[in-house]
Amino acid sequence: NKHDRKFQLSRRNFLKAGAAAIALGAVGVVKTPSKAANAAGGSLGYTAAAKGQWSKLHPVHDLGSASIRYVESNDQWLGTSKIVGKIKNISEADNGFNRATRGLLPDPRIQLASLALPTHPFPLAQLMTVVLVGPDPVVEGPAAPKKLPIPDPEQMSQHIKDTAYFLRADDVAIGKMPEFGYYSEKVIDPAGLLNKPVSECVKPVTERLPYVIAVMVDQHLETMLASTGYDGISGSQSLRGYHAVANIAVILANYIRALGYNARASHFVNYVVVMPTVLISAGLGEMSRAGDCTIHPRLGYRHKAAAVTTDLPLAPDKPIDFGIQEFCRVCKKCAE
Repeated sequence: NKHDRKFQLSRRNFLKAGAAAIALGAVGVVKTPSKAANAAGGSLGYTAAAKGQWSKLHPVHDLGSASIRYVESNDQWLGTSKIVGKIKNISEADNGFNRATRGLLPDPRIQLASLALPTHPFPLAQLMTVVLVGPDPVVEGPAAPKKLPIPDPEQMSQHIKDTAYFLRADDVAIGKMPEFGYYSEKVIDPAGLLNKPVSECVKPVTERLPYVIAVMVDQHLETMLASTGYDGISGSQSLRGYHAVANIAVILANYIRALGYNARASHFVNYVVVMPTVLISAGLGEMSRAGDCTIHPRLGYRHKAAAVTTDLPLAPDKPIDFGIQEFCRVCKKCAE
């Protein structure tokens, strides 16, 4: 009948409809060209999220029950931390795990625990899988020659967030990328740090892009409750999170490059950015007394994060203040 014929598609038209659906997903933030709509056999009825919403899938940003205050992003403050003087870009060789590899941690027990992850067979299996999405050709590459016009950065930001949520991110936000948030050099030979000079194990980081998309996954409370923090359970839940968020970041970066803009994923086995700085700038956490970790108002420390730096026109979110600085001044349990 007429109703049935309306939904019949030849193989050719099915492929055209699929291609148009992808296009409409990418272009849902712009006026869809009539040719693309016609290729799908008519409009797919996409409507963008309303102005002011966090995203279409999540109209309100879920930051838990904490009282949140938004703060300005500028060159004088990084979230709730005041910037005094010029911040020097640091080498990735000086982060915690790499300092452990270099034998620079003061407590031998912490040193051993930091290097013990691959000794458990299941975390090792996970690590070998995360490594597959780590090489430079996977996390970066040339942008498509033709740029998709972006008349409304806010709606594109909503779309990028929804794309991350679709890929099973538990939280996502967009920040201005601070210049000091880049490493001065990245480690290209982690094992070499055991016995080689640092200069032979690193290469300079030259990228400078204006925006950063921060994505986060929950490590899950039930698994954390069964772990001592120094066992195979800890390593397994950690690498499960790293693997998940690495894939999300790599897919987002590939997608953005397909739209004609520069994008690079940074994750567990291939960073060019300092993640705490990125998370604070995007409003996914506040600096804590622990120093190199940020606390998310809903997930706390129970998360793994990755990032995508890009020049895709976006509307950055604001950093947040939910009282961590004041809490840390009186708690001090991490020092006990």
